[in-house]
Amino acid sequence: MEIELKPCPFCGGEAYFRTPQKEKGTAMCSASVECKKCGAMPYAILVYEGLLETEKKEAAAKAWNRRA
Repeated sequence: MEIELKPCPFCGGEAYFRTPQKEKGTAMCSASVECKKCGAMPYAILVYEGLLETEKKEAAAKAWNRRA
């Protein structure tokens, strides 16, 4: 099952999942989504690094896809 990302809320560009980055000195990593067109990356979600990649992506997608 592929996780769907909405278009960028700023420019309408295509979004992609960034590679999770380990947070130094913790058991956490930051999961995020970025726009390919304008580079917007409004959310970086801290998640437990032991989670599956799909769980990390789901957390980042949930924040990215949220709209007011």
